[in-house]
Amino acid sequence: MSKFLSHQLLSEITYCVIDLETTGGNLDGDEIIEIGIIKVKNLKVVQQFHSLISPSIKVPQYVLKLTSIDPIDLENAPLFQDIINDIESFIKESVLVAHNSAFDIPFLNSMFKRNNKNSLENKSICTNIMAKNLIPELTTTGLSSLAELIKLPAFSAHRALEDAKTTTNLLLFFLKHFKKRNLSKINHLYYSKNKFEMDRINIRSDEEWKEFLNRGTNLFFPASIEVKNSNGRTNFIFISNNLSESLQDIGKFRQENQEGLLLIRIFGHKITAFFHLKKQLKMLNEEAQSRSIALLPNLKEKNISDQTSFIIVKHLIPDHFIIYSLDHEQYSGLIFKFPAHQKKLKLFINQTERRIKKRSPPATTDKYNEKELIVQNHIFNIIDNDEENLFFEYQENLTFNKEQLLFFKKNKIPSHKNHYPFVTL
Repeated sequence: MSKFLSHQLLSEITYCVIDLETTGGNLDGDEIIEIGIIKVKNLKVVQQFHSLISPSIKVPQYVLKLTSIDPIDLENAPLFQDIINDIESFIKESVLVAHNSAFDIPFLNSMFKRNNKNSLENKSICTNIMAKNLIPELTTTGLSSLAELIKLPAFSAHRALEDAKTTTNLLLFFLKHFKKRNLSKINHLYYSKNKFEMDRINIRSDEEWKEFLNRGTNLFFPASIEVKNSNGRTNFIFISNNLSESLQDIGKFRQENQEGLLLIRIFGHKITAFFHLKKQLKMLNEEAQSRSIALLPNLKEKNISDQTSFIIVKHLIPDHFIIYSLDHEQYSGLIFKFPAHQKKLKLFINQTERRIKKRSPPATTDKYNEKELIVQNHIFNIIDNDEENLFFEYQENLTFNKEQLLFFKKNKIPSHKNHYPFVTL
């Protein structure tokens, strides 16, 4: 489907983005104290509805503190029953959107029921779930975190209208992404997993290839380029240290495989790209494995350590890191935030050490695929020649020294706009 048809498909929907502030989470006993609704038509904000609501029960102090709502303003606000018809009229047949639709929509319906109104039967979308599907390696999908991730304007969290506005901006950002990826079915908005991930670029048509070339010069990220034939079988995987510098190579792959698919995946560090290749090699046939390895430069053999050792690099998601064990059998890493996830990090390190020690018989290099060892050797060479990684050997009670802590500080916050990949992509 063309971008025009995708735009038309998405434009036909009227969305009402809802946020509620409530006295608590009990659907039977708690009440709404503030509601904000933003209406979107033709992918543009056209109207808003906002009201404080006077509850019939006492508002807990922590809620007043969290929202900064003045109790006097609530006393002078309308009752829910006084505005229920206005809410119903405003929403009509629109698709309901919330950042946690599993809470907001049922809570609103509970208030409708308590006021002798039928529940809303509108379809609904959750931007929280959408975020998890589109950026699956996120460790947190809170509204504030996502707003920072895609550089949305600052807002006052825990106020209904402000949260609804930010959720609307998030929705429009995601809809723009769906349009760019030629969304062809509306149900993909609800079930977007494994179809539209934002760290991937699919190139099949000439239109997609031209668009990639237009923005490829700004994509300074390591990447894997998986070349699939018209039957969906992988011909080979190419690893790029810098996508913008590999456009000529990718162009050759495109020429060789015009009926097939180029599947590009972006990474935050080239080590992650090589771990991805190491993992994917096991799924390729012998011919595809051999060609993938042939595309790698020849490097001198290196060994890092005889001890259990680890490498930490920055993740594609800002403020995130990924740790890998350098054991031959390790293919996947742990994504974490530092220092927020230190316990999680230590658990991963200790569990990895225990697993390696229990392994019987001990692993030896001759039992591993020669091609995997070549990829592993590339990882070792990167560690040896690249300063943007943190290498260390196993310690039972891990503590980082000043130099190691400086690594986290330097790599935590992106220093350039191109390091906000989900904006660039």
